[in-house]
Amino acid sequence: MEVRDPIHGLIEYSSLEEQVFSSRAVQRLRGIHQLAMAYLVYPGALHTRFDHSLGVMHVAGEMAKSLNSYYEKHDDKKVLDDEEVEDVRLAALLHDVGHGPFSHVSETPLAELSREYGPGNKIRSGNLHELVTVDIITHDAELKSILGERRNQIAAIIGHSARPSVSQSIVSGPLDADKLDYLLRDSRFCGVKYGVYDLERVLDGLRVISAPSGDSYLGVAEESVPAVEQHLMARYQMTLQVYRHKIRRSTDILLARAILLAADDGCSEIKDLYTYGGDKADFCARWLAYDDRRTLDTILSQCKGTVAGELAERLTERRLPLRVCEKPLTDVSIFQQGKLAKPDRRAELEKRIAARLGVHESLVIVDLVQTPPPSPSSTEPGIDPEGIYVQTGEPEPTTFDKVSDIFGSNPLPGTKRLSVYVPFEASQRAERQEERERLSSEVSEVMDEWGEEA
Repeated sequence: MEVRDPIHGLIEYSSLEEQVFSSRAVQRLRGIHQLAMAYLVYPGALHTRFDHSLGVMHVAGEMAKSLNSYYEKHDDKKVLDDEEVEDVRLAALLHDVGHGPFSHVSETPLAELSREYGPGNKIRSGNLHELVTVDIITHDAELKSILGERRNQIAAIIGHSARPSVSQSIVSGPLDADKLDYLLRDSRFCGVKYGVYDLERVLDGLRVISAPSGDSYLGVAEESVPAVEQHLMARYQMTLQVYRHKIRRSTDILLARAILLAADDGCSEIKDLYTYGGDKADFCARWLAYDDRRTLDTILSQCKGTVAGELAERLTERRLPLRVCEKPLTDVSIFQQGKLAKPDRRAELEKRIAARLGVHESLVIVDLVQTPPPSPSSTEPGIDPEGIYVQTGEPEPTTFDKVSDIFGSNPLPGTKRLSVYVPFEASQRAERQEERERLSSEVSEVMDEWGEEA
């Protein structure tokens, strides 16, 4: 059986995989956009987590096939047996099933409203969807019926609950199937070329790297270093040009605020949805009942006349805040830099700007965006050359930063920029320019006054 995909062509799947992606948990991903509301700036960005999940399953299978082919030819043995390959493909298919409405946007309100999940376990927005994914795989009745006991191994691959392995590296690692798919997919549907790289060459160069501890990792042959450089550069450029586009940033922030405000305004449906804890099966059932459309419609219908409702209306009507200030953080005073680094101080500045302009503080955004250079010290945007192993002619493997001329000791420059967004209603071109200048001047005055205070 096979399905046609715009990125990878024909994707083959087994009867078990068909049962899994036909389940309610996976079909729900058709209603969750891969890039939240990025379609407000890139009209073609309507692809979903479902499309992506099928692509990741395919790429994971191709990675396993490439590894097996190489080692069967050279060492007369497979890296992964048939059942392990199937587990890897199923884990890849299910890796995003825990994403909430609007993908990563949901992680911030989910973390803030949940506080803690279990005694002593702090919730962090960065990995929360993986925790939810594991819960869904292990507690959703339909998936339990389809997968049986295999769900435990699949959950272990996604949740890193076992020692490091090639299977885990394929599904979640520095050079995994997730990243190999989403760059090509996001680039295609956004209509840009930044995410294009040579996938076939990366696949051909995959190798198993054995650590002294006995753990196994996914790495690449030295001759594939240029293809991986191209891949890392694509991730860097897509982050700068697409994932952190000004409209994408503002819509993500407004969505998260609308969800939190709806919960604060007494919308029990939203509050219950975003409270992670209690009975896991009950939480999973609630979580799987919502996608982008239902969440936004709930806020629109139940929060009329509130700020949460206004934010939702602005998003649906594309009446977005205008960026009236955008500058490198180095262009502001050292004192202001220190104050801006703290979220509570940025919130204070938003309140002051809102008071000056006579608008609600939730409509003002003070955004500090940091894009570190793609170097071994990078923590964002997921570019970690030091975590990618390279197999050379030496007895011991080395890391990518040691052999790459681009991602080595002379990294590309990183950026840290300050942006301020405020409500904007002017429609005519002449009015727009005049209003933009006025708002920019007002914001600058408030920032100067705020920055001069002790």
